[in-house]
Amino acid sequence: MIPQHIIDQARTVDLVALIQRYQWPLKTESHGSKCGPCPFCNGGEDRFWVRDNRYKCRVCGATGTPVDFVMWRERMDFPEAVKMLTSYVETPETALNGVQNGKGYKDAPKPQKPQFTPFQGLPQVQPAQRKEPPTAQWIAEATAIAEQCHERLVSADDGQPGRDYLTGRGITESAWLAFGLGFHAACPLPGTNGKQLQSAICIPWQRGGKVLAIRYRFLKLHTYTDVDGKERKAKQTARPGSYFTDYLYGGHALTLPPCADSRIEALRTLILCEGELNALSIWQVAGGWRWDVLSVGSESQAQHITPAMIDYARKFERVICWMDRAEVAKAAMAQIPGSYGITSPTPEGSKLDANDMLKRGLLGGFLAEARRQACESDTERTRLYWNIMDAFDQGQLDEGALVVAAKLAGQLGLDKD
Repeated sequence: MIPQHIIDQARTVDLVALIQRYQWPLKTESHGSKCGPCPFCNGGEDRFWVRDNRYKCRVCGATGTPVDFVMWRERMDFPEAVKMLTSYVETPETALNGVQNGKGYKDAPKPQKPQFTPFQGLPQVQPAQRKEPPTAQWIAEATAIAEQCHERLVSADDGQPGRDYLTGRGITESAWLAFGLGFHAACPLPGTNGKQLQSAICIPWQRGGKVLAIRYRFLKLHTYTDVDGKERKAKQTARPGSYFTDYLYGGHALTLPPCADSRIEALRTLILCEGELNALSIWQVAGGWRWDVLSVGSESQAQHITPAMIDYARKFERVICWMDRAEVAKAAMAQIPGSYGITSPTPEGSKLDANDMLKRGLLGGFLAEARRQACESDTERTRLYWNIMDAFDQGQLDEGALVVAAKLAGQLGLDKD
């Protein structure tokens, strides 16, 4: 437990100096205020404000203290961020008196009047070097691995664990084939130098027919000790040298490649989501509705959507950004004009992502209702209605989507015929 006065000290670290240590530009807006582009949604010139040692973005809504900023930037929990900002070291004596996770106790020392303190907790941070795309040799090797894993998943006897895993997640063979999934029977756990191997689903990221990255998703969460003696947990890893930067997952399953000169997207809906299995789940349900889906991969990548991605998204009639957290959805929406944001529902306090909803038979209704609410004209509503009904005629519809179709029929007056 960290004493309250240490937490107060962390919260009074000079926020402007902290942000500038990360080479993030801020300019003086008025006395006592700084502004600049937002590091969270990565946009605008003056949407991000720092005032009274707190930050706030007027677009994505990100807000907080120096502790919150370090938690986000360094992917730390609350105690770790406080310790980094204050160089605090917990001892048996200090652990007896204080707070844990920001909740105070009556015997915590009364804090002194806050004074903004110079920031000294982190070294000077230089801008990250841009990772270079993989070489032709790496691409050739990765392509061969992906093809071998795919063949094993689809037809080999030793691919049965992979088939069982995907079937248990509700993912059908049509999705395996469309996205080129595979099965790796001996994938190294991170940090083990290849000495600990586990089975995993092979998920290739492709662009222009080339494999630029491979994600491996283990069949279960593994807890293990790495070569440095540290206990770790891992549910996924990636092939060394994989290049996820600047790309979205799922392009090889689009109706037309992004580079195609076509206006067909103007009649279609694009879902932008997190996670590869979520993308497969959405494609499996809504592909028959003339929808496309792309995944940003991880949450951190959702905040770095490139101009090329934005230009492609603008081709669609409607873009729906489905992220786990509202602030991430807002950040994505801020970068794609006219997009509509949704977050994963949390019935009974438990978050349900797209794959969870697929397994429960709820995904079709959720997607259809989100798209209905995003409609801005009867033309959109009519197109959505007939897309859903066409899927119904082909036996590709759950009851929830049919309920939404009935709502659309009522809005359009089709139920009077």
